[in-house]
Amino acid sequence: MQIKIGSKLFVIFLVFKLFWYPNLYANESDLIIEIDNPRFSEKGLDEKQYEIKAEKGLKSGENLKLFFVEGKFKTSKGTWIYLKADNGDFNQVSNIINLNKNIEIVSDDNDSINADTANFDINNDIILLKKNIIYKKNKNIITSDISMITDNFDSITYQGNVITTLLLK
Repeated sequence: MQIKIGSKLFVIFLVFKLFWYPNLYANESDLIIEIDNPRFSEKGLDEKQYEIKAEKGLKSGENLKLFFVEGKFKTSKGTWIYLKADNGDFNQVSNIINLNKNIEIVSDDNDSINADTANFDINNDIILLKKNIIYKKNKNIITSDISMITDNFDSITYQGNVITTLLLK
């Protein structure tokens, strides 16, 4: 009888140890929290304004995986820039957003840029675009492998296989 009770206690101990006990030591980075309609914005004294939102987010530690991302930010000249992407990752500590798939950036000045991936460093106002970049303004088109947008959208550089089509009037 004592052996049966002892073996039952041993089995209960094993179940406790295997299934419940490891969860006592779970890290914050192990925990995934689903967030509906996450939104991040800033309106600073230096006129820097931005807003990033998504349909859904999965938060794990400092990172937030975003789905169906939209955003807007205001340049120092007052021009609004709008962006969309299928998904992305936002690191809240570094203030960097990595966007993926169907990236579209449009400005109030009728500029449009499409790309496959983008890295948006909010603190340094740098957007690095990679793969299949297409810039359009009026009927002018620039395609490239890599593009970097700096100086509050005043400077756009292109690298890699760059092709420019200009409509001369």
